Amino acid sequence: MSTQQFETRGHRADAPGLRGHSCGDLYPYAVIAIGHGPVNKAWCAMDCRTGATGKEFRTYQEAELDIVGLKVRNLINE
Repeated sequence: MSTQQFETRGHRADAPGLRGHSCGDLYPYAVIAIGHGPVNKAWCAMDCRTGATGKEFRTYQEAELDIVGLKVRNLINE
């Protein structure tokens, strides 16, 4: 048995949380659903680093476009 028994692929027991390789191209942002059921559900961007959420949208695709805008803005302002 390995002495690194708490090690897992890309994640460690002493450093939990989301990683870029787990979240895809949108990292450090993710699209999350807000509300319940198909009628009351909204979608928004969430910053995985802080937990802050953005404007609510009617569809997943609209929230995803919001994230693309955030990433472009961040690239311009670097």
